[in-house]
Amino acid sequence: MSQRIHLAAIVVREGRLLLHREPGAPSWELPGGPLLPEHEDVDAAMDEILDAMGILVPAIEEDFVETIHLPREGGLVVYNIYAPTEWTGEPDAPGLQDGWFELHELESLPMDERVRGAVMAAFGLCERRDESADVLAALGQAVPGIAAPDADLDRRMRSILTVGIAAALGRPIALRRQMVAALDQGVSPGQLAETLRVVSTCAGSAAAEEAWPVMEAVFAERGLAAGSGGL
Repeated sequence: MSQRIHLAAIVVREGRLLLHREPGAPSWELPGGPLLPEHEDVDAAMDEILDAMGILVPAIEEDFVETIHLPREGGLVVYNIYAPTEWTGEPDAPGLQDGWFELHELESLPMDERVRGAVMAAFGLCERRDESADVLAALGQAVPGIAAPDADLDRRMRSILTVGIAAALGRPIALRRQMVAALDQGVSPGQLAETLRVVSTCAGSAAAEEAWPVMEAVFAERGLAAGSGGL
């Protein structure tokens, strides 16, 4: 089993939602596209995808809503959803059929049920903090010397930081949750393994040795390889 990361946006104009679909395809989709290997930052990738569709968002990093997981044949689609509070432009996705739909129409439209549920929950509610920022803020209050999240840190970097903090503090339940979130944000298995190696150097081998099996279990659930070598 493998995973791929997809980025999508809830784009609303005058109370109506923009959806796309391939010509002849039965189901409607949110505007978006895949996170490609050359994309180093998930927020910047979403901004680039929307820009190519004629949708200009001033601060996409503030508009992340949630992540849902969609089982697909041969793997898992990690579906990261944004809901821009402000945008300009004239949407145009060449080769795709587009439509604007009111909320009451969503219930009868052919689309993935999990995506429909996320849209219904977020329609008109476009601002929500991601969990890694909340964890860092809480740790900043509880542990001297840990600063609150900086706006200059993208969500992928914050995910890596929270993984390292949870591992160093010996909190396996929080570590598991943060590793799942990090993978959802496009952090690679190799980057997570390297994070634990840094933990071993800075916080001691015992903390890293306790965290390593947690990481391997998360990778196994996703069908991901832990990479060569260990601590």
